[in-house]
Amino acid sequence: MKFGEIIRDARLKKQLTYRAMADKLDNIISSAYINAIELHNEIPSPDTVMHLAEVLDLNADELLEIAKQVKINEFNSLMNKKYRGRKK
Repeated sequence: MKFGEIIRDARLKKQLTYRAMADKLDNIISSAYINAIELHNEIPSPDTVMHLAEVLDLNADELLEIAKQVKINEFNSLMNKKYRGRKK
């Protein structure tokens, strides 16, 4: 399951709108950014991931690990594109 899907599923399970979730997060992030996380698999900072986990009653360590893996995959993909076809 993708990071954004996890956040969306947990938010919907708690019956929170984007605005209500942003309010629960003390507007640390906007409702628009929550939407971007869910729909575009944006990965927020580790601190924000921790806040999301707390508000959504998710395991923070697991959520951080998923976020880290997404970032690693993004980096690997970028490097593969950049260096594809180059001789070693």
